[in-house]
Amino acid sequence: MFLNSKRGQLSIEILIIALGLLLSGTILASHMTKNTGSHSEISGLKKNIFAGPMMSYIATSAVNGSFESLENEDDEPVDTITNITGDLNINPGHGLGYGIYEFYAEYFTDVYYIDKLHGNPYVTKGSGDIAYLPYAGSATEIKLKAKNGTSLSINGEEIPNNYKLYTITSKNSGESFSYSIDGHSTGTLYLSIDESDYNKIQIRIEHNGHGPHPDLVYPEEE
Repeated sequence: MFLNSKRGQLSIEILIIALGLLLSGTILASHMTKNTGSHSEISGLKKNIFAGPMMSYIATSAVNGSFESLENEDDEPVDTITNITGDLNINPGHGLGYGIYEFYAEYFTDVYYIDKLHGNPYVTKGSGDIAYLPYAGSATEIKLKAKNGTSLSINGEEIPNNYKLYTITSKNSGESFSYSIDGHSTGTLYLSIDESDYNKIQIRIEHNGHGPHPDLVYPEEE
């Protein structure tokens, strides 16, 4: 029967919406004839009447003819890192921090950093233990300065070249993530995070310059 068909269902829903809009217009007109509302009050009334729950059912689906919400789910922040593409080229050096020391990794209470012996970089805990590159390990936090010309994208967003100071941290206390450093010589060292650990980390990137510049944070902070 007609009422059981998709076209019949769609016709009934359109009729309900049309009646609702007609009723809303009547309410608005009755308020306007009283001549007691200012322009801002009338605008607010129109917003309350026409931007109510009914408007969320106006968008139709070409697939099944049903009505769907107009909510834009694309506006919701991404709560995890889904992909990292490109090369994060480490600028190696000596010392501690973002200044003269361009890379270090914390693994709970241990600290690892890149040092150089006769021009050959290696990873050390600073206690005499060294590991020549390439190197793979675990960390709860990594800080590094990227070299000029580093090309990297996170969740499809390209990182500007003047953002060079990276802090990569575990989102959850007591949890670590896996990383590796590839390369053998200064200027050709590249950091990679294990893809299976993308959901464990947050990356904050600071501008390498003067003046106020907002940090880039992935995933976005709530």
